[in-house]
Amino acid sequence: MANKIESPMPGNILQIKVSVGDKVTENQVICILEAMKMETDIVTPWAGTITGVHIKESDVLDTGALMFTVE
Repeated sequence: MANKIESPMPGNILQIKVSVGDKVTENQVICILEAMKMETDIVTPWAGTITGVHIKESDVLDTGALMFTVE
């Protein structure tokens, strides 16, 4: 079953650092979200493989928006 990574706050996606199929480690930075002119690193809570990238750079997200799935 895939684990979901959701946006912790509203903001803009500045950079995506992973692609589908990439192996990730716990606490690895997978994208950068800009909120209120501050850059926030979004990290994986678990190790696994990226099975879905549901965002693209310059997207504007609301809190709780699906960003990634990891298995």
